[in-house]
Amino acid sequence: MTSTTNVFYENFLTLISQSTKLPNIYKQDLANSNINVVSTLDKTECLIDDFHHMIYFTDNVVTTSFYFEKALGFQPIFSSGLNTGNKYFCSKVLKSGSVIIEILCPLQYQALEKENFNISSLEYEQILAIIAKDFMSKHGNGIGVISFQSDWIKTRKIINKIKNNTYLKGVLDVFHFEEKNPWSSFFVKISKTGICQLILSDFEGHFTHKTIYKAINSKKIINTGLSFERVDHTVLNVLEGHLNDISAIMKELYQLVDFWKPKSVIKTKKTGLNTKVLASKKMVKDNNDYKVDKCVKFPINEPLIIDKNHFGQIEEYLLFNNGPGIQHIAISCSNIIDTIDFLESQGYIEFLKISSKELDSYYEKIHDSLLQSRERYEDVNLQKFVTYLLNHFEKIKLLNILVDINTENEILLQIFTKSVSGRPCLFFEFIQRFRNEGFGEGNFNSLFKSLEEDQIKRDTL
Repeated sequence: MTSTTNVFYENFLTLISQSTKLPNIYKQDLANSNINVVSTLDKTECLIDDFHHMIYFTDNVVTTSFYFEKALGFQPIFSSGLNTGNKYFCSKVLKSGSVIIEILCPLQYQALEKENFNISSLEYEQILAIIAKDFMSKHGNGIGVISFQSDWIKTRKIINKIKNNTYLKGVLDVFHFEEKNPWSSFFVKISKTGICQLILSDFEGHFTHKTIYKAINSKKIINTGLSFERVDHTVLNVLEGHLNDISAIMKELYQLVDFWKPKSVIKTKKTGLNTKVLASKKMVKDNNDYKVDKCVKFPINEPLIIDKNHFGQIEEYLLFNNGPGIQHIAISCSNIIDTIDFLESQGYIEFLKISSKELDSYYEKIHDSLLQSRERYEDVNLQKFVTYLLNHFEKIKLLNILVDINTENEILLQIFTKSVSGRPCLFFEFIQRFRNEGFGEGNFNSLFKSLEEDQIKRDTL
């Protein structure tokens, strides 16, 4: 990294260390809202159940949605805009498996900047346009909203927490819009995260019940090479020193639990990161299998400064994203080999490759570990899965799919795309799990070296 880049980054840290909350004119007053309810929920029960959809803000819905359809195989299911009666944003909703992404561009910029704006009287599309405009003015294109599935009672409990907790009120903004049941769905913006979170109790009818969305009857043949199942996790990058505070806020707000942490500090000689993984459920082992279906997993990263003359992947993200935000979306696959083979064949997307210096030694080690697993353990399901991997091992190596086998012979396969936006910000991860609910700790060393090689090419390391 050049000295000029280093000075620029230090100045940048000073600028974005301030709060990223929306202007006061957009705040809603919860003090007088009649939302108290008697909750029968257990105090430890999580208040969000699963991911519902992501919203990607862009200045061009047509080209961005075209890329997501061609590069990642998503299918359009809804559209919104002037032709559907929506004067505030245009969007296209895409889906593959249970993964839903809305590509959205705000309209009528000037109409959203009146000083006497009262957000409490606005509808969903107006609030979302405000959030989109605010996000894009700070960060450009990217994932600006993560929506969660919840239910009517849980959403009330979240609001009660915000209303009655002085600390939460100081670090949150809440944006409510009219639904069939008052306060059944709303936006939450946590200070210094760079994103908004949308809590949905009526998630099944979120698009179908709103007149601004029109269903798309696509005649396209669904790509049989893809096996997307659901959003496995989303990763949030925050500024140095903010990890503990933000994770504490999310744990208090949604009653999340500590889910996973690395056994050792994640670092190389030049770069590193600190991380915590929060989740809506703890891992519970049942008949040698982890049962964590329909679970929100939310890793949070902050930079770990190893060498002041170098900054790593998290610092680079914060620099080019102009602050904190969603670094990547991980999508679980039922067959990662066929999925990546198909995506590679389309030629629209680039994947992160293992360092050429380590390629052969890495896969030799993995091959030996798979052979040992098959020979030492009599578990029929394990032997069947390992045999499948060994039979397709040359394809795994060719595609550069990473394989992590822990001490209990739980297996995880994963691969990462390069940035999908040009800037070194948002990327995707594809993941397949066999009893392994970790995050590929055995691959961290190889992954970091690959990331550092990419940074060297960009002169940002």
